[in-house]
Amino acid sequence: MKIDQRWLTEIDRPHSVQRLPVVLTVDEVRRAFTAMDGTLRLIAQLLYRTGMRIMKALRLQVKNVEFDRAAIIAREAKLAKAGGKDRRVMLPDSLRDALTAKITHSKALWQINRADSLAGAERLGVLAKKYRCAAESLIWHWGVPQATCPCDSRHSITRRRHFYDDALRRALARVVT
Repeated sequence: MKIDQRWLTEIDRPHSVQRLPVVLTVDEVRRAFTAMDGTLRLIAQLLYRTGMRIMKALRLQVKNVEFDRAAIIAREAKLAKAGGKDRRVMLPDSLRDALTAKITHSKALWQINRADSLAGAERLGVLAKKYRCAAESLIWHWGVPQATCPCDSRHSITRRRHFYDDALRRALARVVT
């Protein structure tokens, strides 16, 4: 096509917008913590004080909290491209009592689930095959479980799941804005 299309050379490439990350002041963080309570406050403090990502904090399992070493093990903390490395983060003394209480509560919910013959924590992929009975074990139970036991629509199994991230995100947005 020998058509004169000079206007094509005048079109610029789209520019990406450079945005600064949202960083809260110390006072805003303090106000956010005081506005929250219970499980939401504990998770928000875990995120802030340990640097964990949201889903790692929510999927925290009983076996990954080492109170005697004051540490939390974040399994496969890095991206899969980096080899799924584990990471150890320090458990702040200020959260020790609250996390102990939450895991004690989680243990009580696990005992109720066992008494009601509910399915245990969902295991995915290779872990489900390798450790067939792990789902019913306390150490694999969620450290921050949901209060209810919804039915898993994929498998028609009623099981307790970890705390949902949407609830935390909504609470953070409500407090910060």
